[in-house]
Amino acid sequence: MTRRSAKGSVFLKMLRTTDPKDIGILYLVTSFGFFLAGGVMALLIRGELAVPGMQFLSTEQYNQLFTMHGTAMLLMYATPILFGFANYIVPLQIGAPDVAFPRLNAFSYWLFLFGSLIVLSGFLTPGGPAGFGWFAYAPLHSAQYSPGAGGDLWVAGLIVSGLGTILGAVNFITTIVCMRAPGMTMFRMPIFTWNILVTAILILIAFPVLTAGLFAILADRHFGAHAFDPANGGAILWQHLFWFFGHPEVYIIAIPFFGIVSEVLPVFSRKPVFGYKGLVYATIAIGALSVAVWAHHLYATGAVLLAFFSFTTFLIAVPTGVKFVNWIGTMWKGHLTFETPMLFAVGFLATFLLGGLTGILLASPPLDFHVSDTYFVVAHFHYVLFGTIVFATYAGIYFWFPKMTGRFLDETWGKVHFWLTFVGFHLTFLVQHWLGNEGMPRRYADYLPTDGFTVLNAISSIGAFVLGASTLPFIWNVFRSYRYGRSSRWTTRGVSATRWSGPRPARRRGTTSPSCPGSGRSVRRSSCTTRTWWSASARRRTSVASRPRTRWWRRPPRGRRSPTTTRSRADRSRAVRALCGSMLCVFPERNPEEDLMTRSLSDIHVSDGDAVATKDIPTALTAGGLVYDDGATQIFEPAGATIYVERGRPTEGEWYLDDAGRFCSFWPPSYRACYDLRWLVEDGRIIGLRFTELGGGSGFNGRYR
Repeated sequence: MTRRSAKGSVFLKMLRTTDPKDIGILYLVTSFGFFLAGGVMALLIRGELAVPGMQFLSTEQYNQLFTMHGTAMLLMYATPILFGFANYIVPLQIGAPDVAFPRLNAFSYWLFLFGSLIVLSGFLTPGGPAGFGWFAYAPLHSAQYSPGAGGDLWVAGLIVSGLGTILGAVNFITTIVCMRAPGMTMFRMPIFTWNILVTAILILIAFPVLTAGLFAILADRHFGAHAFDPANGGAILWQHLFWFFGHPEVYIIAIPFFGIVSEVLPVFSRKPVFGYKGLVYATIAIGALSVAVWAHHLYATGAVLLAFFSFTTFLIAVPTGVKFVNWIGTMWKGHLTFETPMLFAVGFLATFLLGGLTGILLASPPLDFHVSDTYFVVAHFHYVLFGTIVFATYAGIYFWFPKMTGRFLDETWGKVHFWLTFVGFHLTFLVQHWLGNEGMPRRYADYLPTDGFTVLNAISSIGAFVLGASTLPFIWNVFRSYRYGRSSRWTTRGVSATRWSGPRPARRRGTTSPSCPGSGRSVRRSSCTTRTWWSASARRRTSVASRPRTRWWRRPPRGRRSPTTTRSRADRSRAVRALCGSMLCVFPERNPEEDLMTRSLSDIHVSDGDAVATKDIPTALTAGGLVYDDGATQIFEPAGATIYVERGRPTEGEWYLDDAGRFCSFWPPSYRACYDLRWLVEDGRIIGLRFTELGGGSGFNGRYR
């Protein structure tokens, strides 16, 4: 009889947890809750603008709603949700047992939660929440123009929430730099981890500036400090401070989602990511240039050097274009399948591309003067941010939901969700480009019937409600699949199987570890390396601590008897996984126990502990050689196997024979390895191959051009 957990035990666990998996889930659920709140505010705004005249909101209520809508979407949803993905995925990708500062990690989440609740508590005050815009331009944010507690709560809440964001960035920089598994060099890190690192650095640059400005606003409102007094040039000063935060913030909430898309596309293209180093350098370039373009938001003020900021704004489009080349190159000639994560990734590409093209228009000062403060800017802003954040968020959730819960989300509901989201979004915001070009100003609560904006506003409002309705199948899908979804226990998704098929490394508890795995002695935590790597096919952790002098990827195979002697299908599968250890193992795509000889070789997946890729291996493997018994598992030596591969210079992702006749593979970046092949045979059935790395091949210089 299974023991049922006490009521409230999960809630109490979440209150005191320092496990990054749990904290990641808390970030994801909480930020999505704020996303829904911001969406409700958006529907109220679009309902008001559907037809001319004031419908059910006053102008003050309208101002408060678009202020809180922008704040909730940018600072309560888009920024913290990246920490949700980072907490769950980054330790898995770098082989870390935990984040660097677990308690600081939990503290960061609670600062975000309570800071956001403080901001929203303005709805409970007599005068309502802040109504000076999510950008809080001076002098609108002063006590003279925005009296009441709502503005104070907005400022104080963002200070608290921003502190949590800063501490989270410190945590992830330390984790990524200091806690990578042995052998995980910087240029072997997955793209998503690289993007989180660049994002964390940008947070440390941008968020302290916002925090300092918010403290100055409080001083202005309560102590008459005149920091942002227009008479002293304070209005322009605040715009410079805010947008020095605000434009890096655009990339803070975009770069992590670039990383998610870079993880999803190779999986459903069935090939490795194209141009790994190009993606990394493009990410670094975007991060560097993002702090040099803030004043393009101030073109209309006449107080900035137009030529310089126009040039830097055009320039930042170059690394973004490089990313598009890499993404398209990844899909080019791939075996594309369009499951729900891939649909959202492709939707991201289409939407973000349109947003980027309108951004190039706005980078030109003459064009910007024409459409500044119109709905053209609103449309561009949402194409860039919604197209990046929301589409990639859904792609990441559908993609990693099996890792987080052990179950797949339903594909049918997922496709319904995608098409409602895609159609609803473009119906809402595409027509706003035309509204802006016709001259409709943004942030206005009303317009006249004679202005000619009625039809386009009605279309936009209809699209907004379709977009709002699109969240309903997603929420239903999550609740239903969490309980009754298809199990993902033995299923992998191609390239990313390493990241979410394998087990999580054991977390460290306290300052000491009972023993180093395999050593049988008690040591201090700092003396025992508990970082682990695992093979997605093997599903078994291999500790480095017990063999500190031999790196796992160079370690020769050790004779191990299988942990089980029974011959059931599940036990045979476990035996093979135990035998493989951390060596490279090859299994069929869907069923690790299926006879390889009955499957096409193009369905074989190769796991190297760093990435997993579908390889169209141009080989014909035939029987021949010796068979010997290793306990419960027989290993077939393919001494007489025939391997047909092309000799000569390999390209990315190809297999080849070197001059010594060894079977070698070429993996970016600038990495190649040669392997000893061994069949894995049980009961006369070939159930897999083991690749034992031998070292670099002599027929290739190891440099990729």
